[in-house]
Amino acid sequence: KEQAVKAPALARLEQQDAMLRALLDDPACALPAIELAQIARRFAHGAANISESDPFVVRQFGRYMRVGRLRKQRCSIAMQRHLAVDRSVVLSNGWATGKPLGGPQVPLWNETLFPLVAPDGYVDRIDSQQLGAEWNVVRICCRCGGSGWVTETETYWETEYYTTYENGQSRSASRQVQRTREVRRTCSCCGGAGRLEHNQILQTHWKHLRTSVVHPPIPLSDLVDGAEEVCLARAVLLEDRARLPHQLESREFAPHLRQRLQAAADEAAARFDEESSAAHAHLGGRLYRAEYSVWAFHTLQVRCAGFSSRVGWFFGRRPEYYFPRLPVGWSRVGTTVFLPPLYAVLLAGMCIAAWYAVAGATGLPHSSLLR
Repeated sequence: KEQAVKAPALARLEQQDAMLRALLDDPACALPAIELAQIARRFAHGAANISESDPFVVRQFGRYMRVGRLRKQRCSIAMQRHLAVDRSVVLSNGWATGKPLGGPQVPLWNETLFPLVAPDGYVDRIDSQQLGAEWNVVRICCRCGGSGWVTETETYWETEYYTTYENGQSRSASRQVQRTREVRRTCSCCGGAGRLEHNQILQTHWKHLRTSVVHPPIPLSDLVDGAEEVCLARAVLLEDRARLPHQLESREFAPHLRQRLQAAADEAAARFDEESSAAHAHLGGRLYRAEYSVWAFHTLQVRCAGFSSRVGWFFGRRPEYYFPRLPVGWSRVGTTVFLPPLYAVLLAGMCIAAWYAVAGATGLPHSSLLR
């Protein structure tokens, strides 16, 4: 469903590939310098995802990585982003009370009482705010349905006596038999009150939708989500739920590139109503922010000393180090050490079983098969 929502914007952005390539060649597209010392620090922090991917890989794997060779590729990315906000109320765990049922209803969108604190950028997160005691509500206990009593099935053991007959003689004996019965108990949730008092928790849900095209193309676009380092151009289309007259802010590019960026921003603004309606239907809530922007970042290919045949990648500002083929870890060592002997034992067992099967079929004693 998400891909269908993104399809119109994606088709529009894919037509900007030539512009993205030209922006990288312009002197105004300057990215921060890459320092080897910085890469070493990023290894220490960014390779945590490698250790987490396999419980047997040495902890803090990045501390043992050393840069053997570094290659960098400048990349540009055009994206259309939408941020939506929604609000809901959930109840905390309750406690027994004798107060009457009911309570105040929270005005979700009263921003005088509950200000809306927007995040920077475009994120997915939930902000929770526990409201004061004046907003508490009383609800019927869900476990007992308000009666204060619950019926539970209890298991117990009972001694059963019986008579047996052996050789014409009777003998009395006993045994323990497991039985069940229904018992009525006071509800442990409400203590028999049948009602619970709850705090109300106001939750603000932030969700975003991102459609992007990267040059040079990267097969897995999710890898560059959050990789942006330098903003080349931006046109804000919606802010704080209010439509804005789009104004393109960009670096000092050559006039023909500036015109192409302006044309791309104008097209994004012209199609905003159609694309934002689809994004709104997908995200729910209320659209809070939207923009068209172009960014640049570095993709770094790192060949590590000691693993000369293997390379990994850093994508822009993303902290993760992507190392598709893990080096020898404890899992591989365990496989190498324990599996061959296990296979040998299984093979020996199969041979012994076949040996006994042949002996049984021929009627020969087992020792004669050894001669």
